[in-house]
Amino acid sequence: MKVRMRVGISGSRSGQDWPQPGQILECTEEEGAHLCASGIAVPVVEDDVETAVAPAAETRTRAKKD
Repeated sequence: MKVRMRVGISGSRSGQDWPQPGQILECTEEEGAHLCASGIAVPVVEDDVETAVAPAAETRTRAKKD
């Protein structure tokens, strides 16, 4: 499970510092649920991201005047 940290935690986790607020932490479902339930983190929703693509610009030509 991926969670985004909302607050900073001092100390270490498995020998490494906790991620800073805004950073993503990959953890087990159980740990992620605990962090989210306590308000320390929020779940990261991984959806297929749809991107918008602008249509090609129209090209117009001026009609010649006689």
